[in-house]
Amino acid sequence: MLQPRPHASKHRRRRGLTAAPHVTSHPRQSVPSDKQLRIFDPRTKPRASQSTQAHENSRDSRLAWMGTWEHLVSTGFNQMREREVKLWDTRFFSSALASLTLDTSLGCLMPLLDPDSGLLVLAGKGERQLYCYEVVPQQPALSPVTQCVLESVLRGAALVPRQALAVMSCEVLRVLQLSDTAIVPIGYHVPRKAVEFHEDLFPDTA
Repeated sequence: MLQPRPHASKHRRRRGLTAAPHVTSHPRQSVPSDKQLRIFDPRTKPRASQSTQAHENSRDSRLAWMGTWEHLVSTGFNQMREREVKLWDTRFFSSALASLTLDTSLGCLMPLLDPDSGLLVLAGKGERQLYCYEVVPQQPALSPVTQCVLESVLRGAALVPRQALAVMSCEVLRVLQLSDTAIVPIGYHVPRKAVEFHEDLFPDTA
């Protein structure tokens, strides 16, 4: 079973930190207030190449690609104002491949997706929990893995690149939690007896 645990060190928050996105030819996506999930391919034309209804409620939504052009994950709200997650295939865009309903909290969930392992961490601002799921487009399925209770309220979150993971201790994922006073690393480990590199836990990067 996947076990999340905080790292020993904490980094103090620095104001004015900025980041620039990596520019590629990957298609872009958006979910405006009309509830339509749209995909834009900047190599072809300025209009959306595909669109479909994403979530029934017009509140905030978030999106994350799975490392390929075919699959993406969205988070949003249904008509009952329940938070939900959906898995999409852009080749069959009329309906979601899989979906799950979570709870009625107000904040929109940020999808932190590692395309290599298929692990999806859902983080909500102002909350004290992280939800981890495994995304399997081939089945298709969104399978629960574990939940992590945080010591402090979450203000933001991001994934650490895979080359920074402690692979010898079977760390398959690491989340950086931004709190009011610090940046807290939270590692997800697979329990193994032998301290060695386990090739089955670390597939080739996407």
